[in-house]
Amino acid sequence: MKKTLLSLSMVMLINTPLVSADWASAIPKLTVEDLEKISEAVSVGLEDQPVGTKVEWSNDNTGSHGSVTLTRLFEVASQECRRIRYQLSARERDNWRIDFDFCKTEDGLWERQPGLIALEDS
Repeated sequence: MKKTLLSLSMVMLINTPLVSADWASAIPKLTVEDLEKISEAVSVGLEDQPVGTKVEWSNDNTGSHGSVTLTRLFEVASQECRRIRYQLSARERDNWRIDFDFCKTEDGLWERQPGLIALEDS
């Protein structure tokens, strides 16, 4: 379930209204397989890890690659929360980064919090 939730979060990232038409060309084009690899890196590599933990991922089929980094642990209204930095390189876009906050629900699932934390294309 965690994997599905995180995959859906990444899909929402790409298809969300917060991404204006001007930003659409800045977002790397990721496949479902890419999103699954990112989700696995987060759910397996960052669970119960200290701030600064970085997990690399890659997809040999598409050439996409990147990393996920746990950059902050915090609480909001007694909920355990964390900030994750996604670094992505896919086809025409290299070294694209975005940070999102996730908080753990009462069901133990990580839910992406509204709002864009940081977006960089370098």
